[in-house]
Amino acid sequence: MEKYNNLEEEWGVVLDQIKDEFEQIQHHFARLKDQLPQGKNLAQLQGTSRREKDATQQFEERCRELQDQLDDLSSVQTGLLIKGNNDMLASCQLFENGGNYDKPEVEWYQGQIDEINNMITTCKEQRTEKVAELVEEMNKLQQEP
Repeated sequence: MEKYNNLEEEWGVVLDQIKDEFEQIQHHFARLKDQLPQGKNLAQLQGTSRREKDATQQFEERCRELQDQLDDLSSVQTGLLIKGNNDMLASCQLFENGGNYDKPEVEWYQGQIDEINNMITTCKEQRTEKVAELVEEMNKLQQEP
């Protein structure tokens, strides 16, 4: 559960970073739009265009980084948690096989692990949906500077 809670915390941090990135790019593009009518010559307009292109490229790169983090936290890390839980349970040797566990004890652990794995799977599905929404919003912001 501690690893799951750490993932939840990290997920929240990444979502906050995405929110900040979205706000920054929207603010930046609004400033650039405000500067357009003030362009008195071609050089000023080209400079504004260059700043818009640079900002768009930086935003696209940042979106790729954040999407990789989201994919890792929503799919890879949750899958590793489930695998780790199952591996831990598989390592519980019964007394009759020279281990340290009784059959009812292992069955109880199995029930606990199943419950935790179901919670992680539900979380994984919710995160996958959220990632799709965020990627759609990222794509929209990349297309509409």
